[in-house]
Amino acid sequence: MNSKLKQTLFILAIALFLVVIFLVLAGGKEKENITVVNIRDVEVPVVVRRTPEELRQGLSGTKSLADNAGMLFVMPEKARHSFWMPNMNFPLDLVWITGGRVVDITADVPNSFDPEHPIVYRPEVPVDYVLEVNAGFMARHGLKEGDEVELVGVE
Repeated sequence: MNSKLKQTLFILAIALFLVVIFLVLAGGKEKENITVVNIRDVEVPVVVRRTPEELRQGLSGTKSLADNAGMLFVMPEKARHSFWMPNMNFPLDLVWITGGRVVDITADVPNSFDPEHPIVYRPEVPVDYVLEVNAGFMARHGLKEGDEVELVGVE
């Protein structure tokens, strides 16, 4: 077997492993809508959220998120959507996406929440999608505003 084929098989095995781990961490729900978001050359397996109930719930109450996984929010319309962090157990990076590009990043959003004085996070510009990943993910991978985004299988 040549080294290029070995490398390709190794990458596919890792991707499959990450999807399986993500399914386990997401509670093993069989009907989860799982796909991939590519930011530049970084592949992120994601659970997709679309319905009003799913968008409200997000990652609230989730114990943890696999290191290179995320949750993609498909918003009903392009706007400066607001996010807050009730019942979160870990900090996040919020990646604001529109037009196939990262247009804003809210990095290292803490998982603390004060219901009497909630902090609301919004992008600088209207967006169609929001990607939540573990805090530090974007910096760790050198990803930034302006990077190209491919949403695999997302309408």
